Amino acid sequence: WLLGDQFTLLALPWLVLRLTGDTVALGTVLALVGIPRAVFILVGGAVVDRFSPQRVLMLTKHVNTVLLALLALGVWQGVLTLPAIYALSLALGISSAFSIPSGTSILPHALPPAQLAAANGVMMGLRQLSMFLGPLAAGVLIALFGDGSGGAQDASGIAVALALDAFSFALSAWTLAQVR
Repeated sequence: WLLGDQFTLLALPWLVLRLTGDTVALGTVLALVGIPRAVFILVGGAVVDRFSPQRVLMLTKHVNTVLLALLALGVWQGVLTLPAIYALSLALGISSAFSIPSGTSILPHALPPAQLAAANGVMMGLRQLSMFLGPLAAGVLIALFGDGSGGAQDASGIAVALALDAFSFALSAWTLAQVR
């Protein structure tokens, strides 16, 4: 899941630039992901406090799986329009406003207090490693499979990167379902 997020952080802007060549469109997509996250993250935290962090996290994982699969499929088929990318980006931003607080608050519910310090250390280390390896791996995938420079039909690498992120959310949802 952490690694997959880095794939989308690289693939989505790359997709917008390849489709439009417009930096305003790129900024709009990034704002549609980031602003709802910032605005709704406190609401997300309140929802997590009111309900179970695991249930909220599970829901956001399923939502993100579907959203990213739609993005990947749209890129793969060459039918994704800029308004569709805007809508999916907005939905991803809203979903992340709920997944971030639920993801950070689930650890104390899943582990005994004596293991929390070590688990937090591992999580922070994995996050940093994914922030290094994710964009590198996504860039390699996009370069190998097609970056859209020859048109929408040549964007298979972007579709693969988005599909892998969708798969990472699906796998993460499955593993989260195993946690009691």
